[in-house]
Amino acid sequence: MFSLICSIHAFSCTCTQEKISKQEIESYEVIVQGEIVSVEDSGTLGKKYKVLISKVLKGEITADTIFVTTPPESLCGISAALGESWILLGERLITEGFETNNCNWSMNLNDLDKREKNILRKIKRNT
Repeated sequence: MFSLICSIHAFSCTCTQEKISKQEIESYEVIVQGEIVSVEDSGTLGKKYKVLISKVLKGEITADTIFVTTPPESLCGISAALGESWILLGERLITEGFETNNCNWSMNLNDLDKREKNILRKIKRNT
């Protein structure tokens, strides 16, 4: 039993990308810009955000809101708060929304650094 307890490792998120390529942008099925209007925390399963869409940059979305799910932060999930504006990228659009994480360039628009501003310009230019 002791060896079982000692062999459990903690997982942590490590995203290594520094730049986003045109091909990577093209690989996303959906890219939206919007405001977080509700947050549902499912603990170890991650979070579900309801997003009021202000702009669809890519994808076939006609609704005013969409649900975005994300894994826990320890597994690279995003951590958004009510009222924040985000650009969210997802690989698969499903009926209610899509899944995103920190490693696929989803970012808080309220607090961009220089690198993120450059990435955002490239995303907008290539969608």
